[in-house]
Amino acid sequence: MHALSAVRENVGMDELAQWLGEQLDEDERTTRATDQTLGQRNLRWSAKPVDEAFFRVVAAKHYVVGTGEFSPEDAHHIAEWDPARVLREIDGKRWFVEMLANSLKPNPTTGIPRGVAWSMLTRMAEVYRDRPGWKAYWPGSG
Repeated sequence: MHALSAVRENVGMDELAQWLGEQLDEDERTTRATDQTLGQRNLRWSAKPVDEAFFRVVAAKHYVVGTGEFSPEDAHHIAEWDPARVLREIDGKRWFVEMLANSLKPNPTTGIPRGVAWSMLTRMAEVYRDRPGWKAYWPGSG
């Protein structure tokens, strides 16, 4: 049996799902840390023009995000990735990880084929391959 296949059949799947969940936990922690309004929920950002050339990124209660002014493209990009959106994305990814991990168990209840579930899970995890804990035997490790 190929070494990668052995990993897939044994501990690699649960280990990868757990590690990916930990990465999502870290994403949530850093995203929630952007709320610098003394605990008030201020997680929706938007780009507001300063003049024709520069924008500021502001939170819902007019708190300026960061220091300085940005090009319109940068400001709109930063605002698009506001904490509220990132938290929704993290929740969606957690749901997928749970479904895919269930599909890899001996008696899955999802109906997703094991090979498809493994491929999807590893593709999701590849985003975090530069973080500590990434295993060389997981697909996509180069």
